[in-house]
Amino acid sequence: MVGNCFPQEISDCIIDSLAFDRDALKSCALTRRAWLPRSRHHLHQRVTINSSVHRPLDYYATPAAQFIRELKLVSPPQPFSDRDGVNILHANTWRIIPRFTEITSLTLLYTSWTDKTNRYLEPIARNVKHLELIVTTFGNCDEFFAFVAMFPELQSLVLTSLTIGSAFGRHSLRIDPPPKLSSLRYGAHFLNPTVTRRVADWLSYLPQTTLPRFSLTWRAPSQNGLSSILRALGPRLIRVELPVSPGSDSSFQGNVAPKLQSIRFVATGDLKTDNINAAISMLADITSFDMREVDFLCNGTSLIDLDVWALQPIDELLVSQQFEDVQHVNFRFSGKSCSSAIDKPDAFTELLRRSLRRLDSLHVLSVKFD
Repeated sequence: MVGNCFPQEISDCIIDSLAFDRDALKSCALTRRAWLPRSRHHLHQRVTINSSVHRPLDYYATPAAQFIRELKLVSPPQPFSDRDGVNILHANTWRIIPRFTEITSLTLLYTSWTDKTNRYLEPIARNVKHLELIVTTFGNCDEFFAFVAMFPELQSLVLTSLTIGSAFGRHSLRIDPPPKLSSLRYGAHFLNPTVTRRVADWLSYLPQTTLPRFSLTWRAPSQNGLSSILRALGPRLIRVELPVSPGSDSSFQGNVAPKLQSIRFVATGDLKTDNINAAISMLADITSFDMREVDFLCNGTSLIDLDVWALQPIDELLVSQQFEDVQHVNFRFSGKSCSSAIDKPDAFTELLRRSLRRLDSLHVLSVKFD
């Protein structure tokens, strides 16, 4: 084959334009040796290892493993063998996993970890910035804290259906969270109040910066434990996303989150009086004078269900001195259950603008349909 007629930088740009065409990338990888690294970069950005699917892993015993940036482990086998001898699948899986040393995102699904098994992930933990734990089990909080501490560069933590057996282990020591942690999405359904308070105490050890930078998304079905998490994060919080439903309690009492700049309410039902009153209760307790943005994400509202009179207290509250620096008040409607709103966006928008006339006159009101 004749020499490359393009400088390598141009060849790389051409391959970059094929980033989402796997067949073309495979052809490029086999065409020229010089094209292989860039093609691999796109072909192997992410990989899923599922122990229930017996796919060969030997390919990742090659230098290709260094191109992986996102790794998802589904039901990985226990990383050690008992008296039954060496399990070939187990040994092969944990022989390959330590080679993914450059990953920045790690998702663990259906896993269980202890202080004895944590060490098997240490070789791949140093560059991880995003960690997602789904249906994951720890014996106690100390094991969970030690596990997360393995990721020194961690910035984002997602907890979904997390189970922690007890608040304290046999030798409870202070273990600080990764210092760069700045985002938590909390959907832990199986934590008792004592465990939640211990997690809140752990978050309180995060360093306090001059400017707030922490974002909290609360996806748990109830708000039990939310107050303790908010108090622990306090002045570190810049953004909060919360579900709002009838009976939701205000979690901002007592000068919680004094530097909060953005809050999003996710309505779990129609945008009716009860939901709106719950949001108003939370907004009224916020003591931050730095608030810039208030969002309402609605998944189940129709023209008939919208209570325009209930919206007027929001209009009055958000133009008060407490919220004088608010620059954006956004209402976003999405989902099939909002079909009437999406089918008649102009009528729906006009109805909202009449209900929130003060905000509309200040040009801070926005209505969007997905």
